[in-house]
Amino acid sequence: MPTFYRPLIILIASCFAEAASAHSFGSPRCEINSLPVTEMSATLADPAPSGWQISNVDGAAWPGRAMTIRVTHTDPLKQARGILVWARRNGSTPSGSFQPDASGLFQWIPTALASCGEASISHTSRSPKSQAQLSFEWTPDVSGNSIVRAFVIEDCGAPEADCRAWQALTPFLVIPGAIFVDGMEDF
Repeated sequence: MPTFYRPLIILIASCFAEAASAHSFGSPRCEINSLPVTEMSATLADPAPSGWQISNVDGAAWPGRAMTIRVTHTDPLKQARGILVWARRNGSTPSGSFQPDASGLFQWIPTALASCGEASISHTSRSPKSQAQLSFEWTPDVSGNSIVRAFVIEDCGAPEADCRAWQALTPFLVIPGAIFVDGMEDF
């Protein structure tokens, strides 16, 4: 191979290397509704991880009032390497806004990757996150029911291993909108 092609090949290879590591710093998608995610991993852990769930600790959704959404596992020692949490109204319309945390562990999906707005939030690094860290502030934008779900890349326990095959989807969480009747609130 002529030597003048080498810099071009190195440049092309570095572009592909950067794209391949994009999943380490947050999801390139607004939501994921099926497994396996073949772009991330050709195989899944066998058996696939189970036990992840999403919960709402504040009851009904009030427009403009923040509430806490948590992602937990039945085993309190399980950790997540990556996470994507999203909220939708009527099955497809983005709903509300997640607030990135002060520690910088979570962010909105970068607009260069997808146009998700603030209705989805993802991790900023592939470091393991405890369940105590998987707590998200979400503010509904309008009244009505919203559906929230999370995609989890479970930590496999090996510091340098590629754990992306440990993919799990939580069941759907339906958050009912607060109902106003004659000036009274009903949950």
